[in-house]
Amino acid sequence: MALHAAGCEAQLMALSGHPAMLTGAVSRRFPYRPLNPIASLASAIAQSKPDTVVPVDELAVMHLIELLRSATSSTGSEELAALAARSLGGMDVLSASMSRITLLQLAKAEGVAVPETIPVDSPAELETAAAHLGFPLVMKADSTAGGRGVRIANDLAEARGWWSRLHRPLSLPRSVWRWVRLKEWTHFRPWIKRHMRGVTVQGYLRGAERTAMAVANHGELQAFVCFEVAQASKLCGPSTVLRVVDDPAMVAAMRTVLRRMGATGFCGFDFMLNETGEPLLIEMNSRPTQLAHLPLGPGRDLVAAYVSSLLGYETPDRSAAADGMLIALYPQELARDPQSSLIAGAYHDVPWESPALVRYALQPLPEAITNDPRWKGSGQVVSGE
Repeated sequence: MALHAAGCEAQLMALSGHPAMLTGAVSRRFPYRPLNPIASLASAIAQSKPDTVVPVDELAVMHLIELLRSATSSTGSEELAALAARSLGGMDVLSASMSRITLLQLAKAEGVAVPETIPVDSPAELETAAAHLGFPLVMKADSTAGGRGVRIANDLAEARGWWSRLHRPLSLPRSVWRWVRLKEWTHFRPWIKRHMRGVTVQGYLRGAERTAMAVANHGELQAFVCFEVAQASKLCGPSTVLRVVDDPAMVAAMRTVLRRMGATGFCGFDFMLNETGEPLLIEMNSRPTQLAHLPLGPGRDLVAAYVSSLLGYETPDRSAAADGMLIALYPQELARDPQSSLIAGAYHDVPWESPALVRYALQPLPEAITNDPRWKGSGQVVSGE
């Protein structure tokens, strides 16, 4: 929606019925076939002939990696490689961002503070790592986001159980359940291909969680915003309320990693504060993250920076949408607690300009939405919900 408002034509590869189609910001949808996603992506790119491509989740990043690898010797491979380079920085950036250990080793070599992290490819390696790091142990699977691939083990037996689940794709019964209940097709293909995920372990850090979002162009930082997590959906889960912070150490870490990787486009970073308050880099994502659309003042408008720097259309920073520093995500915070007391003191990031999307995202709509004058002014009827 923000790119569309900035004058871009946005096209989408997605399943039929995707909620982005409710916004009026998408000019064309290309079909996504979960059991043949690489052909779907190749077809969408060939038909769209885009200036840039923006993956919006880890699955899309993985599809891009697989497409680039499969196209190295095919017709059109040079054009595809050029598209990836001007959109994201190229194959190396994508691969590093999808492997936690590769990213952290790269960052550490550049002097960026990171937690001690050990890759574990077998139960024996897990036992050795646990003996060295101690418990609680934080276990993370590659190619996951939003806390879905993170588990905390309090003893060796629990760690072994989590490792067995994290490094394998979902079982066939669980894949079927998610298809029937959640309409998620995407787990079948990893199960068919027996795709195993890398798993890393770290010691448990008790400091505050911080996150950042940025836009880069050929490794140079163009715009950024740093946040502290004020509320999460659960322990190690996705953020629901964020507080804007100034953290020069986080900015320096992002600048160093982006320059070393030659990254381009939207990206996100996650940090944890150690016992001295130093931010430790724990993850990077080569995609837009939660609030990438939201203008927060000069130097903090990622969409304006993207359009100006990557697309070449001079676009001034928009006025800050939020007066304060606290931002509640919609629908995440109301889904966590429909009576959340944090909403009143925060900027609530509701897409009021798209009532259909507001309604789609959360049912039934809580009073925090239906009592708001902006909802009433949209002419929406909520009786009978």
